[in-house]
Amino acid sequence: MFQKIFQILHSFSKKERRYFIAAFCTLIISLIGLVGIFIKEKTYLAPEKGGEYTEGIIGQPAFINPVLSFSNNADSDIIQLIFADIKTISDKYEAGSDKKIFDIRIKGDIFWQDGKPIVSDDVIYTIQAIQDPDVNSPLAPNWRGVKAERVSEREVRIYFPSSYAYSENIITGLRPVPKHIFKDISPANLKLSKYNLEPVGSGPFKFSGFEKRRDGYVKNYTLVKNENYFGAKPRLDKFIFNFYQNESDIMDAFNSGNISGFSGLYPADLGKISAPYRLIEMKMPRYYAIFFNPYNNILLKDKNIRTTLNHATDKNKIINDVFNGKAEKISGPVLMGKPANDEFSPNKAREIFENSGWKINEGIFDLNGRKLEFNLTVYPIPVLIETARIIKDSWAEAGIKVNIIQPSASDFSSVLKNRDYEMILSGNIYGKNIDPFSFWHSSQKFYPGLNLSLYDSKYADSLIESARTDLDGRSRQEKFSLLESTILNDRPAVFLYSPAYIYVSNKTLNGFEKKYLPSLSSRFENISEWHINTVRKIK
Repeated sequence: MFQKIFQILHSFSKKERRYFIAAFCTLIISLIGLVGIFIKEKTYLAPEKGGEYTEGIIGQPAFINPVLSFSNNADSDIIQLIFADIKTISDKYEAGSDKKIFDIRIKGDIFWQDGKPIVSDDVIYTIQAIQDPDVNSPLAPNWRGVKAERVSEREVRIYFPSSYAYSENIITGLRPVPKHIFKDISPANLKLSKYNLEPVGSGPFKFSGFEKRRDGYVKNYTLVKNENYFGAKPRLDKFIFNFYQNESDIMDAFNSGNISGFSGLYPADLGKISAPYRLIEMKMPRYYAIFFNPYNNILLKDKNIRTTLNHATDKNKIINDVFNGKAEKISGPVLMGKPANDEFSPNKAREIFENSGWKINEGIFDLNGRKLEFNLTVYPIPVLIETARIIKDSWAEAGIKVNIIQPSASDFSSVLKNRDYEMILSGNIYGKNIDPFSFWHSSQKFYPGLNLSLYDSKYADSLIESARTDLDGRSRQEKFSLLESTILNDRPAVFLYSPAYIYVSNKTLNGFEKKYLPSLSSRFENISEWHINTVRKIK
């Protein structure tokens, strides 16, 4: 056959031979294209099991224990993968109409990762451990006054002391720990248990091992698929966490291929990524603001001054310069998008001060020898420091002097604890419960409360208290709207922005399709869908 083709080609003139070869190549390319189109139309890429994924985290694991953690991002991330929540371990979950009583029945034949059965006693032990003051669990405030009653080996009834709009979220967020592992450890010594770093869990992945440096720094933490998991099984065989000390180190690790992905990228650092990447943007219920402490600077007792500081703040410049536009301007603390009269206008700010008797002296307003000058305390991370610099410049344009105070990261907790600031640039995150109590109720003015403005309003308190017990979603939102209007009218803070949460991965990761994150660790809620291997299947 080939001999005949060569004979035919040999009989062609040079010109005819060129035309024939060109036509033949065109035919082959067309056939390849048609085959490609056929494959694309008649098949699809399906997830395939296998492979491993390595995520980089800034920080260190300390307590891989749902009773002790949730204040440490590294711990919370690993807990999400190792420990199953109440809904996953239950085949019956019923809430009373008043959200005070919850009946839970645990699935039959489900086991901890050491082979012991998961039973109602594990749920009861977990709740009691959270409540024990000697354990000092960060979850204790959510469980105050709650009682857990054993109905049977697989059934438990949980009683809340009063109706709470978010009690169901508290229940479903519970991740039980194995009683048989911890029951003989005294509550005061619970933090000393080796099982806090070598946990026995119930989730989609199980502990395999970790590597430490000689100075005790945990370099990496390895999880493997839990083949006996009773929920949606993960496709990945292995999940590894590598730990880093700062943003620069984690980006270097991604660029060099040592990690597959990482979270919390600052948009301004996007240009520092040289490796091929996929960017995933998600919304979170969080906001940043400048919180005023009128007890440490008498000028901040003046509502007129607090209002004018809003006019002097260039939010748009912050969002564009610091976040490359990947943030939303906010006007209040409940993230309801309520408009406020806080447009950037340094001229208007100057006019208000002048009408109040202030005089410009060397570029700064002065009244009876007192300068319009404030100390702004900032946690020492680049995004907040850059935000503070823009605020300093925009306020200077309005005749207001700002001194930026940057305590060390280790000293910052004592600054918050002692409310040792005139004004502070900080953020609040709600999680699944859009409950402003910790941030704005007057009872939370001092440590360990998070009312950083030391805001005190009986009317606001009544709205917060009423909303917390209101089980009607629409009615609760109406109260939140009134609360937001009240807070905006009192001007205890300058509300700035709600930044997008950004996750960066290499292009092999698929299945991560989330648009909203109630918390940082909830990015793993659909971990069973994450995959890096694919195979073509016929439609």
